[in-house]
Amino acid sequence: MDQRCSKILEKVIRTLIALPANQTEDQEMQPQGEDDERQEEASNQGSVAALFDRFAANASSIASNAYASHVLQTLIGAVPHLYEQMGESEGGNLSEGVRLALERERVRLENALYVFVKGLGGEDTEELRLGNVDEGSGGLTTTRQWVSLMCDPCATHVVRSLTLALNGYQRKTDDANTGTTKAGKRKDMEDLSALSRTSHLPEYFPLFAKHLESCLLDALREDVYDVCLDPYCAPVLILVMRVQRDQQRDQDVAAVADTML
Repeated sequence: MDQRCSKILEKVIRTLIALPANQTEDQEMQPQGEDDERQEEASNQGSVAALFDRFAANASSIASNAYASHVLQTLIGAVPHLYEQMGESEGGNLSEGVRLALERERVRLENALYVFVKGLGGEDTEELRLGNVDEGSGGLTTTRQWVSLMCDPCATHVVRSLTLALNGYQRKTDDANTGTTKAGKRKDMEDLSALSRTSHLPEYFPLFAKHLESCLLDALREDVYDVCLDPYCAPVLILVMRVQRDQQRDQDVAAVADTML
C-alpha cells in the first residue's frame, strides 16, 4: 500500500463515521427520517466490518507497514464512535426491518473485530467464523507477538490505537461535515482529557484490553529495561498506565509500578 492509497482509505473511513447519514445536496432539502438515518448507519457499520474482514489475515504485517498502519489506526479509532451510534439507536422508534439490520451489522462488526484482533496477535483465524465469538476465552495467548508489535516503529501506533478503542476512548468530532477532530496530532490522541469515552462496547473488549496489559507485564518481568528504554514500546506502557489511572484502577497501576521496581 502506498501513501496515496492509504490517504484515500483514511478519508473513506472518516467519511463513514462522521457522516452517518450521507446525503446529496438534493437530499439535504428533504431531511431524512430516523429509519433512513439508522439504515444508513447500519450500512456504514457493515462497510467498516468488511474492512476488518479484509485486513484480518495479514493484520500484523499490515500494522508494520508505514502507510497501511495509518489506515488501521483510523479504522480502529472509528470503533468506539460506531458503538456509540449503536447504543443511541437502541431506544429509537425504529421499524422492525431497520432494527434487524442494525442488529445484524452489530453482530457482524463484533465478529469481524474479534477475528481481526486475534489475527493481529498472530493467532490462526481459519476456525473463527461469524457468530462464534467466545467471550469467555479471551483467546489471546501470543505474548511475544504483541510485544513485537509494541516495539515496531509503525505497529506501536496501531497497538496504542487499539488500547484506546478497547477501553472505549474516542476522539471528539470537531466538524461533522469534514470529519476533522480536535485531537489532530498523534500525541494528542493519547491525551485522555481530550477524548470522550463510550460504555457501549462488546463484552469481550475488556478481556482483550486486559490481555494486552498482561503481555506488557510479562515483558516487564522478563526485562524491564527492554520495555522502558525501547522508544516504541515505552509509549505503550505510558498509555496503559494513563488508562488505568483514568479508570481509577489503582491496583493495576500499582502492579505495573511494582514490576518495574
